[in-house]
Amino acid sequence: MGWLAFSWNRSRNEKDLGLNGLRLIWMWLKWPLAVGILALLMWQNREGFRDLSAQEKHWPLLGLAFVLVATGISLTFVRWHWLIRALGFEFRLRDAFRLGLMGSAVSYMGAGTLMGDSFKAIAVASGQSSRRIVVVATVFLDRILGLIALLWVGACGSWLTRNLFASELHTSVRTFFWLASSLGTVGLVLLLIPAVTHSRWISWATHLPLAGKPFQQLLDGLALYQRRPSVLVGATCLAIFGHCSMITGLYCCALGLGGWTPSLPAHLYLTPPAEIAGLAPTPAGIGPQEYGIQEGYVAVAGSDVSADVARRSGFFAGIAYRLILMLIAAVGAVFYVASRGASPGSENAGRSSADRKI
Repeated sequence: MGWLAFSWNRSRNEKDLGLNGLRLIWMWLKWPLAVGILALLMWQNREGFRDLSAQEKHWPLLGLAFVLVATGISLTFVRWHWLIRALGFEFRLRDAFRLGLMGSAVSYMGAGTLMGDSFKAIAVASGQSSRRIVVVATVFLDRILGLIALLWVGACGSWLTRNLFASELHTSVRTFFWLASSLGTVGLVLLLIPAVTHSRWISWATHLPLAGKPFQQLLDGLALYQRRPSVLVGATCLAIFGHCSMITGLYCCALGLGGWTPSLPAHLYLTPPAEIAGLAPTPAGIGPQEYGIQEGYVAVAGSDVSADVARRSGFFAGIAYRLILMLIAAVGAVFYVASRGASPGSENAGRSSADRKI
């Protein structure tokens, strides 16, 4: 029996070492992968750099693009603040911006948005003595609501452009948008029905040895949202406005660079797939997102523009959009560091009124 236990522990340790080795390899590969994708895109569009330098730039539009993107990102922090406050936690809007901006910066250091969300979850839970599972769940609920909203933006964009793009590819994309957004909305509505969350099979899960107590905390938090469904509805609407603001920012980037630019409804249709591609585990989605924007431009290009011109316009618009995102993330990192020690009460961010010291 001792030999069997030793063999099992040895195989388990070897498996853990293998997983850690894979994580280490990916940690070193994610930036080269992102840079490699960008380098490939730059090589594909190398002839467009000369045309870009000759094009007349519209700097006010590029400035407007920055404002629109910053507004869209700010709305994500307001949305997260709403979700936390609805659960009874005393969480300042200033701290939502502080942690959210730093999360955007952290996403460039790790495996994309997952790393940024993990930072926000750890930071907001660090000042919480109880109900940590609940406050951490708001980070991922916020991400889910944002994804559902993004799918609805894509569905609306596909409807607005339904008479412009009639190929089999576009039909499949439209079907995906409407089906995915509808399923996501139905799932969200079901979570707001007490009869569903108090069903027998869900109640059974609360008695599991290890996961039962945290799961019960999640259900308790969900019950608060069930009493205030307007919070989730409002957060979803805010997410839709935020996505539209950022997509309009991308549209202004293209206009500001002076190249060929698809219409705004076409941007509402082509950008959500690129944003979904940006969820890939590269730093902040660098590479896949730019590729998605570039190919989206090609997909909506009509007979009046060549695929090469559309590809170059999409690539340079995506790069301008990325530079704005990186600038905002850099400003956010500076703001986080500057306000970390000068923010009285920030150490209590995320605490409920029952957890705050009187």
